Amino acid sequence: MRFSLKYVMKFERYFVKAGGDNCWIWNGGVFSKDKPYAKFYHRGKLVKASRYAYRLYKGRIPKGLDVLHKCDNPLCVNPNHLFLGTQLDNMRDMIRKGRKRVVVGEAHPNAKLTDEDVAEIRRMYKRTGPFQSNVGEVAKRFNIHVETARLIAIGKKRSQGSGKVAPGKKAVST
Repeated sequence: MRFSLKYVMKFERYFVKAGGDNCWIWNGGVFSKDKPYAKFYHRGKLVKASRYAYRLYKGRIPKGLDVLHKCDNPLCVNPNHLFLGTQLDNMRDMIRKGRKRVVVGEAHPNAKLTDEDVAEIRRMYKRTGPFQSNVGEVAKRFNIHVETARLIAIGKKRSQGSGKVAPGKKAVST
């Protein structure tokens, strides 16, 4: 990407270079209102403003790397807040900073069973021998797969709980 003075001036009119180590907040367009990542048109091509800022002020971005934010502000284009990394680096950074939230139980958006249903499945599940159980009846009653019912009943799937956010836990939807 070559930077002409025309595009540098166009880019820089969309933010104010704040003093100190403050964010340079993008006032131009964004990709989405839900996840407002700054966007910029360079020679008719839509690019992320953070990538543009990195290239403009710091240099080349090797293939396969993303531009990540130290400040966690997707509207920031301050090159001192930007660094290169992989998607895995981004996930690790998110976890390290305590921004990862995992929703478990009935609060999970894909949950088909309430916490009360899970408790009932576990109460209903009775072992009558090493290879026999009423898991088929349980599955039919709750309209779930037999293996799902078995895993819930023996506690290997869907931890029972209040459905609150549990940091560091893996959410399993049922």
